[in-house]
Amino acid sequence: MSTADASLRIVPLLFRFYSPSLIHTATRAQHKKRFNVQLKSKLVAFDAIKPGAKCSDIDRACNKVIRDAGMGDWLKHHTGHGIGLQGHEPPWIDEGDDTVLQPGMVFSIEPGLFLKEENLVYHNHEY
Repeated sequence: MSTADASLRIVPLLFRFYSPSLIHTATRAQHKKRFNVQLKSKLVAFDAIKPGAKCSDIDRACNKVIRDAGMGDWLKHHTGHGIGLQGHEPPWIDEGDDTVLQPGMVFSIEPGLFLKEENLVYHNHEY
């Protein structure tokens, strides 16, 4: 793969009727700044995740990193979502969801930058 290429892998899983999908991307060299902003946003989420934290506060903190980098117009997606039997389900790591995190909750952290003219920059982690 050359540096001018980008790839996307969607890995479907099935385990006892549980089927999350893991999405992985490799970005082109010119997307390095965008990738790093998104990664910084994700690291802010990692620091904020703890029992008692509100989903909305985690999303706001992540989005602030992206907005401060001048990329706020590219926010089209919440920071994450619950993972369970439905795959994508509450709680939503979103400014509109004040759910308080509790031990045992499983959710994704996947801030994304969505550009209409270009490929998206997107990577996720499940917790």
